[in-house]
Amino acid sequence: MAWFSTEPNSFGTNEFTGWCTAADVAPMIAVNRGTRGGDAARNLVEILQPSRRNCVVGAPPQARLEDDLMGSSCGASAMRWRALADRAKQCRRLRGSCKRGGQMMRRVDHTIELAVCGSSLRNMPSFGQWEETVLKHSFDYVDYISIHTYLENYSHSASFLASTDVMDGFIDEVVVLADAVAAKRRSKKRLVLSFDEWNVWYRTRNEVAPAVDRWSMAPPILEELYTMEDALASGGACIPC
Repeated sequence: MAWFSTEPNSFGTNEFTGWCTAADVAPMIAVNRGTRGGDAARNLVEILQPSRRNCVVGAPPQARLEDDLMGSSCGASAMRWRALADRAKQCRRLRGSCKRGGQMMRRVDHTIELAVCGSSLRNMPSFGQWEETVLKHSFDYVDYISIHTYLENYSHSASFLASTDVMDGFIDEVVVLADAVAAKRRSKKRLVLSFDEWNVWYRTRNEVAPAVDRWSMAPPILEELYTMEDALASGGACIPC
């Protein structure tokens, strides 16, 4: 839906977990709670269990699941903003969704770790307010809050290469927001950041992302033409402070 494309599902959970096994990496599975409920999320956890799955081959015994409560990470800002605008109704729904979804998934596998969906970008109008709201209602049921950063350079190379400092600030701010929620609850629990999306990305650059026919299969909307400058910025983001 987010990319207006047709997905034939030729590469699914079975293929993904098989690749993870071959690459010796642990998978991170996203559950879109904006389109399906806790029962569907529980079923996905169940087929990933070695002793219970029927069709998934090569899946590791544990997987970390991201409980994306309000929609997919891409294009979810408008949905999150509406949730804040209609706070009373949406907060009740959010709390119930967190509790039911988390409980149902952990009944299948109590070892999984859950991440709640944070703001897609630091410059979103709802950043900060969203984190406070979603953590207020999910704090007891999750282990992580997600964070995303995409870097781009349209006109100023110096600012672009220094943009990893903005990313560092974003990390610090989300930590403060999560710790503030814990402090208000008099809780010693501390959430961990799940930095699960980042890159140099020029999705809005017209010559790189031309208009395509909607609902076509695998349209060329995400391919990039990277420069050495992009590589320097990306490498800077990987260097720990």
